[in-house]
Amino acid sequence: MQLPTGHGFQRRYPHQLSGGQRQRVAVARALSGQPRALILDEPTSNLDADTRHLIVTELRRRAELHDLAVVLITHDMTTAAELTEQLYILDHGAVTDAGPTLEVLARAARTTPLRHRAERRQAPDNPDNPDSRPALCVRDLHASYRKARHHVTVTTGLTFDIHHGECTALIGPSGAGKSTIARCITGHHHSDHGHIALDGQPLHRDIRRRTSDQRRRIQLIPQDPATALNPRRRVGDTIARPLHLHRLTGLTVEKLLDMVHLDHDIAHRYPQHLSGGEAQRVAIARALASRPDLIICDEITSALDRPTATVLLSTIDSLRRDLGVAVLLISHDHRAVKRYAHTVIRLV
Repeated sequence: MQLPTGHGFQRRYPHQLSGGQRQRVAVARALSGQPRALILDEPTSNLDADTRHLIVTELRRRAELHDLAVVLITHDMTTAAELTEQLYILDHGAVTDAGPTLEVLARAARTTPLRHRAERRQAPDNPDNPDSRPALCVRDLHASYRKARHHVTVTTGLTFDIHHGECTALIGPSGAGKSTIARCITGHHHSDHGHIALDGQPLHRDIRRRTSDQRRRIQLIPQDPATALNPRRRVGDTIARPLHLHRLTGLTVEKLLDMVHLDHDIAHRYPQHLSGGEAQRVAIARALASRPDLIICDEITSALDRPTATVLLSTIDSLRRDLGVAVLLISHDHRAVKRYAHTVIRLV
C-alpha cells in the first residue's frame, strides 16, 4: 500500500497518521485476511493523484492474481475507469445506467449538461481588500512529531500570510504534513518553533491557552467528520452548540443547514445515521456557526461527489467574498485549487 515498512511506523497509532495513510492501512488490513471478495467504500478519497494511481494499480494486480471479486463504491470516475469492468450509476438508490465501465462513462460524458462546464473559471479574482494586515500570519514555523526516541520533522521555516477575503491552498502528497500544519495553526498540535498571529495578535501554540474568542475565530473543518462529531448528540444540538457557547445571534440551525444544502429533518438524526457526505456538511455547518475569521478546510470534499463538492466549495467561496473570511484550503483536487485559491503552497 506504499506505506513505510520500518518498525517505527508500525508502532504509531491511527491518530498519528495522515488521512491518506489511515485509508491505506485500512485497505492493507482488509487484504491481510486473503479475502475472496472485497468491498471498497471510497478507498481513494483521501489520496493524492499519484498515490491513488499506485493503490489502484496494486488493487487491480491483486484482484487478477488472486481471483478476487471487488465491489468499488466511489464518486471518482477516474478510479472507476482504472479498476472496474462493470459500472452502475445510482441516483437516490435507483440504477440510472449500467453496463461495461467505458461504455457507461462514454454515455455519461455525452449527457453531462453544458452548464456544469461553463461554471468553471480559470482563476479566482483578486480580492478587493483595503486592509493590509493579514488575517493569519505564520512565520518560521517548525513542526515535528515524536517517533520512538527521536523527532520526525514535518516542516521547517514555513512562512506565509492569508489576508481577509483570500484563499490560500496547501497541497502535497499524503503524509507530507498538511494536516499537522493545520493543527499547529488551530493549537491542537504544539509547534516546535515559530510565530502564529491572528489579526496581528500572537496566538499561543496550545489551544488551551488561547481565549474563547481566539478559538471561535479559527475553525477547522476536518477531513474525517466521523471522528469529529459526537455520536451521542443529535445533529441539531451539535450545530447549535457554538451558537450557545459564544452567545451568537442572527443564525439558526435551520439557516446553517440551508447553507450546506441539508434538509431540516437531519437535525433530529445522530451522526451514525448520516452518509459520509452528509456528515461532512454537518461539520461545515458547525464551523460556520461560530462566525469564524479563518476557516481551515482539510480535504473537506474528499468523501463527496463532484456536484456536492462544488456546492460546498462555492458556499465557502461566497463566505470568503461576502464576509471577508480568510480560507486555508488543504486539497488534492487541483481543479478546486485552480478555481478557488489565490496563493498555493506546495509541500514535498
